[in-house]
Amino acid sequence: SVNMQDSAFVQTGALDVLSGIVHMAPWVLSMRQKQTKMINHQQQEQEKNRLVVFQEIISSLFYHNDASIRSFGAKIVESFLQGRKAMALSSDEQLRMTGVDFSFVTSIFCPLLHRSLNDYDVSIRSFAASALGHLQGSDWESIFKVLCVSEGKTKHETNYFYSLLEVCENRRISSRGDKSANVRSMACKAIGNICTTCISKSETSSKKGEEYAILPESQVVEVCKDVSEVMLHCMLDTTAQVRSMALFAIGNLALAVKERESDNLMIPLSTTRSLCISVYKCLDDKNEKVIGNAIRTIGHLVSILYDQVTPQQAESCSQEMTELCRKVACKLTCKINHAINDATNESTKLTWKQRSNAKRHAWGACNSLKSLFGCSYARKKENQEAFSNALSKLIRCVELIQILNEKIVISALSTLTSIPPMTWHYFGVKNVLGNGLAVCINIMYRDNNKESNVKPILIGEIRAMLLSLVNLATEADFYNCFASDDLSASMVEFLYCWMVDQKLEARIYSTVSSVFQRQSDLGGKVEMYIVQKFSSRALHEHKKENQEFTNSSDCIEGEDEL
Repeated sequence: SVNMQDSAFVQTGALDVLSGIVHMAPWVLSMRQKQTKMINHQQQEQEKNRLVVFQEIISSLFYHNDASIRSFGAKIVESFLQGRKAMALSSDEQLRMTGVDFSFVTSIFCPLLHRSLNDYDVSIRSFAASALGHLQGSDWESIFKVLCVSEGKTKHETNYFYSLLEVCENRRISSRGDKSANVRSMACKAIGNICTTCISKSETSSKKGEEYAILPESQVVEVCKDVSEVMLHCMLDTTAQVRSMALFAIGNLALAVKERESDNLMIPLSTTRSLCISVYKCLDDKNEKVIGNAIRTIGHLVSILYDQVTPQQAESCSQEMTELCRKVACKLTCKINHAINDATNESTKLTWKQRSNAKRHAWGACNSLKSLFGCSYARKKENQEAFSNALSKLIRCVELIQILNEKIVISALSTLTSIPPMTWHYFGVKNVLGNGLAVCINIMYRDNNKESNVKPILIGEIRAMLLSLVNLATEADFYNCFASDDLSASMVEFLYCWMVDQKLEARIYSTVSSVFQRQSDLGGKVEMYIVQKFSSRALHEHKKENQEFTNSSDCIEGEDEL
């Protein structure tokens, strides 16, 4: 029992300790504690649920006259909700607080947080906005069941999500919203977290072990519309912090819609295009954090944009979509090239902070390019040069594996291995695939001879990429590969041994053999016995494949006879 009117209680730092406990170990609140009370002049022990005590403390804090103490109330609730959300993933039932009735969160805490969004104190409004973003799916499930009530109240007055969404806008230029940039940015971030929780299907919101989405599709469409409309305004906010979190919110919305894998259109095509254009403009923002979130968000948006376009729509807006695709690819390629130039000392010396931002942006750009390469507009004739250049930069990232940031290399490899075969063939005229082959063989060879210290996880990714490229490569691709000055005769022999280990088809050995036999300028690069190895192996694998086909045919005939 604590007297909340006693300012000395706050000065002791006890509230800070409570905030830390409910954040790191919220499960302790599900335990019961003994309290000693004086009843009829005798001491008696009485059990009291800690959660009840906690609720009483929080209510007292929120209704305190002192703003600094009310601020503690919002901060502690935020800490508790963060801790509860983290513990929900634990395999330990006690840590997950299994069996605990959390209805008090929506019945007691949410009204307090909702009330605090209008507090005159900025820190209280910030904590309240952030706390709402950490509610779990089950909380929102009950909240969204009541969008409107009687007595003429709107959803903005009865649903905490829409009240929070209003806070995102700048009240200085709008009839609603908040004057504080910090509160607006916290609200935008919270909206992003809520989109992830309520729209996508996730394990954290499962019933009986099955994944399901908190909101039905009709409500998702409405939420997507309202969030998109508000965030389009927030991306124009005068404060970089707000723009950054608005981009974060849109990125989470787009990713959640994508992961939902619905057959229905969640965001109208016109809205998605407007969002893409606004986010694209943010790629040139003066603030590095805004640029970073724009890079992440454009990848998610592009993914759903090109997935939801019907053939009829594609025909009507083909030129616009093609141009947008090209512009985004060029911008992302520039981000990657900036990090490459820094790693190779080909650019002016960067400060530590500038270098850190360049690495982060390049890593994000590699990830976002994955979505672009997957769309048909990447293979439009007008976009050939832009995407060929992007592909070359991704391969250059792999080539610089010894000096480039590891995250960038992993991201580049992930994108390269996800590129559709037809896209590789389309850019084959630019010698890109052959260059990719040469880079992979070089790295694998040096690793095999202990000439490098590349991590095994990266070698595994490069091995997968080489296997994919070898299967895709044409005679022209292999020629471009072997013509590389960085590829020696011993590396070609290493390639042969590696191909044997991978048990590749006869056609690949035959293709490599043909390259050396037909291209006279490669004749002096390798010894004839190496060429003969490829030729002999081609015959061997061909006979083996024929034998397997014959045996298979015999089995089928035997089954027919039976």
